[in-house]
Amino acid sequence: MLKGKGPRLSGLFLGREKGGRLVADGVARQNPKLILTSSKRPDWLPMFIAHVPSGYILSVSLLERILHAPASTSAIFWAGMTGALVPDFDLAYFYLVDHRHTHHHKYFTHWPMFWLLLLTVAMLWLRFDSKSRVALLSWIFCLGCTLHVILDSFVGDIWWFAPFINKPFALFTVQAVFQPWWLNFIWHWSFAVEAGICLWAGLLYRRRSPMNKSMKT
Repeated sequence: MLKGKGPRLSGLFLGREKGGRLVADGVARQNPKLILTSSKRPDWLPMFIAHVPSGYILSVSLLERILHAPASTSAIFWAGMTGALVPDFDLAYFYLVDHRHTHHHKYFTHWPMFWLLLLTVAMLWLRFDSKSRVALLSWIFCLGCTLHVILDSFVGDIWWFAPFINKPFALFTVQAVFQPWWLNFIWHWSFAVEAGICLWAGLLYRRRSPMNKSMKT
């Protein structure tokens, strides 16, 4: 493990190969001489492990507040947890089509304004038809997607005003001081936040264990 001072790492690690070595695009723009070596192509995400657990927490919170929901408990869980993960489905395009040329947070699937617009539409739909199962699940799904980009903004670049303003925002930054690259996130204090989200979801699941057995009903 190598440690030393380095520029910030934020957003997605765009591992473009140069002579068998991998360069972080965001880092290279600030320091073209910095090369990170690795035997594997990094595909890091600003939020490693907490997206699905955060969707679970969201779903539990909504279930405790929505009375006489027109959708089943299992459907609400699927909508919330799937929504919390869906924005990262753009990684398929990122690797298979775009070949890592564009920061995947620049895709519309990671634009907060895109999900906020859909969330507003779903909310209005639900307001005018409160008994609609599809409207409720659409609203919860969009909430999960919005939660995803909010969490990504914690230590990752998110273009909050795209497509109108081409400027990324992140609450905190991770310095490139370790190799391999993923240690920068594991050893950063923000990873404790992710672990806390996972622990919170685990405690909620344990509390709901008797109810989880009847989720299919």
